[in-house]
Amino acid sequence: MKKYLQTLIIVFGILNSNILLTQPKIKIINPNIDFGKVDYIQDAMVTRIFITNEGTDTLRISNVKAECGCTVADLAENKVAPGDTTSIVAKLYLTNLVGQVTKGINVFSNDSLLPHQRINLNVYVFRRFEITPRYLVFDRVRTGNPATAEVIIKNNTDKDAVIKSVSFAKEGFVCNLSENDVLKKNEEFNLKATVIATHPGSIKTDLIIELYHPEEQEIKISIYGNAIAE
Repeated sequence: MKKYLQTLIIVFGILNSNILLTQPKIKIINPNIDFGKVDYIQDAMVTRIFITNEGTDTLRISNVKAECGCTVADLAENKVAPGDTTSIVAKLYLTNLVGQVTKGINVFSNDSLLPHQRINLNVYVFRRFEITPRYLVFDRVRTGNPATAEVIIKNNTDKDAVIKSVSFAKEGFVCNLSENDVLKKNEEFNLKATVIATHPGSIKTDLIIELYHPEEQEIKISIYGNAIAE
């Protein structure tokens, strides 16, 4: 019996050794991408991320998931033979981004030691006129009563911007910015918009600010919200 148990231990030891020797091993060549300082007028940043199998068994990538709707990640091949390489084409859309931003892509595979890895996409999105927060939001506005929302407009350039015109895509809105006002260089302006809702329902429109400025001629601020009956 003792000899039998010893034999089993040896057999299991050999099997375990073989299992350990035949393992996929994921290697992400460039897991931290830095696009640097980018002008927001670019539609998107695109890069290719390479993944190599440094193991001795087939690497199976079960899922590649972007953490944000502004990021798209397309995997070329989800099965990678030992020594081979696949890639992910990652696209980061800049439309709603501002300042220093890091977005992630999660990679899941059958590598038992590293079943989950994260790829970081880093970028600094430069906006000449930075809006904080990005939208004017009117939440639960009571019909017939004035409601106010605020954003900060920061002129990040070294030149003053003179207001050419201010308009809303829908009637019922006013703001504290008007023709010939000045957004001073490297300074902030506290913009206040007011609405009187005439009926319940969603609030959705845009504030368009036209500028006299050599680098930027228009600021567009989206407006969202909802009105409820008084």
